[in-house]
Amino acid sequence: MVGSSRTRTALGPVAERAGEAAVVVYLCITVTHLRGRARLMRERPEALTVRMWAYPWLSLLVLAALLAIIAGMAADSGSRRSLLLTLLVTAVAVVAGLITQRARHRENATEPAPSDTLV
Repeated sequence: MVGSSRTRTALGPVAERAGEAAVVVYLCITVTHLRGRARLMRERPEALTVRMWAYPWLSLLVLAALLAIIAGMAADSGSRRSLLLTLLVTAVAVVAGLITQRARHRENATEPAPSDTLV
């Protein structure tokens, strides 16, 4: 039985978690793109060799769509608990990433600058 109800019941939650993870990943990519491209345009515009259509409006539209999906999931009582767990895991990952970045930044700031002359 390829499409048995037992298979659909077992794979349903897996597919939901994969969809939630995809929305979170795409949300992170969109925010990173908006912030990174804005910084690059400000600091080194000559480094931008690829143009993006309708920047930043297209990225903002994608961001709005992703937030609407998350809001829809929050409004649905059946998916609210799994959404909250997904957001909790995401928050933990973001905090861990920020702590790691700050630790690396402090490490690099305390190291002496390399010398230009060879001894």
